[in-house]
Amino acid sequence: MGIYTGRERRIANVVTQYWSEIKGPNRDWPERQEIDTAEIMESWQHCYIIEVNDRGYICENAGEKAVEFYGFEKNMCIDSKCSINAPFLRLYKIDAVIDKFDTIVDSKCPINEEEESESVKMRQVLLPLGNKEDVTHILGVTTFKLL
Repeated sequence: MGIYTGRERRIANVVTQYWSEIKGPNRDWPERQEIDTAEIMESWQHCYIIEVNDRGYICENAGEKAVEFYGFEKNMCIDSKCSINAPFLRLYKIDAVIDKFDTIVDSKCPINEEEESESVKMRQVLLPLGNKEDVTHILGVTTFKLL
């Protein structure tokens, strides 16, 4: 488990550092168009970008491992009607994921968390993206191990 813990921390740290460097010291978050997935290609399989709009949360893009864990598909609306058979359901209900997205939008602050159940160990970082006033997107990175 030590190897996994080190690897998962590295992936989350790489993405968080990339986000911080783009953001710089004088802003709360970078804009969506500043995120170049090629710059974090080694970690991208664990990442996803969620668009925040009037219809709710829409999966704009997701790497292979993020799709495996959450079941998000491109252009998928993530709402309480989602019925996804994915490992995250062993930790959360879809409403809990939506609550985390709501927290990012409302607080405008990153979330860094680790969770463990009998069947899944997960580490997740959610990072806000947007214009000067509002969070318009969420950059997420999730690493997990099925136990």
